[in-house]
Amino acid sequence: MAAYLEKCLSGAINQTAHQRRYAVSLESIVPNLPLLGTYQPMLQSLWRDGLFGPADERYFRLVDRSEGMSQLFNQESLRGTSNYSSFDSFQRIFNRPELHSLVNQMTYFDLKGSLPALLHVEDRTSMANSIESRVPLLDHRIVEFLATIPPNIKFSGGRVKHLFKESVRSAVPLTSFTVKTKWASPHL
Repeated sequence: MAAYLEKCLSGAINQTAHQRRYAVSLESIVPNLPLLGTYQPMLQSLWRDGLFGPADERYFRLVDRSEGMSQLFNQESLRGTSNYSSFDSFQRIFNRPELHSLVNQMTYFDLKGSLPALLHVEDRTSMANSIESRVPLLDHRIVEFLATIPPNIKFSGGRVKHLFKESVRSAVPLTSFTVKTKWASPHL
């Protein structure tokens, strides 16, 4: 949501928000901005440099955690990696031509680049500490179907998980939609 907020601000300022086929407008996400309350330090860092720059550079900056990593490794083990660019690897996933919107680009990268590692860590840490944990729906048919739906339908009115909530509304108690989390979740 943080990266998309920047794109919506840019669209509102430049009056281009409604030119894209799959645009989600700034007006539609305003009601959900309180979700970013605990992310203010991250937003300050993200917006400090390059605000409104190219989408791939901005999102990479948001998700990149490699700063200082080379200090953790024996320098001899890093020989032969000088030509490797994590940004180039990121771009190959993020800038696929069939991804027609920023939301789809971010979602696709998260699915291909982040989800496998997150699931691995989630599984290990929850099992090691005997904690019951929630994992996302992993049925590939659902994921593939959702990838075909335009973001303005998935996030109608700027609401996070709108389509999911509407699809399970008749099967899940209404109280499930109104319960507030007791702690800040790092995931959006």
